[in-house]
Amino acid sequence: MRRAKAMVVLSIVVGCALTGCSMNRWVEVESGTYVTLRSTGSAVQAGPRALQEVKIDRDQQTATFGLADGSEIVTSFVPRVRAEWPSGCPANLGSTRMEVLDIEKERLIVGTVAFSDPILVRDCPRAPFRLVLRENGAIGGGGGACVDQDGCIFFRPSKPTASLSDPMKGYELYSWYVEEESEWCYTLTPGTNRLKTLEELTSQENVGIEEGWIKMTVLGARDLEGLLDQLPSEAHVLWRGSRALEQMGTQESDLALPPGDVVEEIEAYCENMGVQLEVIR
Repeated sequence: MRRAKAMVVLSIVVGCALTGCSMNRWVEVESGTYVTLRSTGSAVQAGPRALQEVKIDRDQQTATFGLADGSEIVTSFVPRVRAEWPSGCPANLGSTRMEVLDIEKERLIVGTVAFSDPILVRDCPRAPFRLVLRENGAIGGGGGACVDQDGCIFFRPSKPTASLSDPMKGYELYSWYVEEESEWCYTLTPGTNRLKTLEELTSQENVGIEEGWIKMTVLGARDLEGLLDQLPSEAHVLWRGSRALEQMGTQESDLALPPGDVVEEIEAYCENMGVQLEVIR
């Protein structure tokens, strides 16, 4: 199976080399309103408490930052040409090229934080949609638009393009570590009265599911955030760890919670989103 996949990848790469096609994915900044999600590094003090949203108008080439005190900062921007878009989130077949908007303002002051030579970057991967405010500098490479030590503010669309329906019993979240990918995998399901089997939760197909039961599985915390973006407001999510599952009578399995810092990141994300996440260890 792995050999077959490798042959498919090789044939695609060779085909593109011969035809001159690109394996890169291109993501751009769209007009719309984006609400503040979280902040990192030196920008922590300029997160949701100081900055609530940014409105992008591609026609007028303006970015309007809405502050928590009700005031606004209106700035113009210049989109970089596609040839200058940095690449990030590398994969087996190419990487993601991220659009950059250079803000025509030497310093952007948000609360107690000042951004020198500020830029807006459409973060990778393609989903979930993330917009990043940061200072100009190195972008992408092995990561995305921001690294932990950078002062960055993250935004998401104020109205997600899709939304999962709200089941009567809320949602259940399960996680396990995938050695081959060196990454944690997550499955989100509507809540039910019965325990799911390990096969149901970890298989790529919806094995043995009840009528109307939908399983959505993603790899990595970033893609999990994309799923959480689609939940209804005030949705309740129950996330069980291995100890809680064993106490319920589930046979020993690889289902477990990721490291504490990852759990805390998801908890903070849910809090910002208005999602009620309950972690049972």
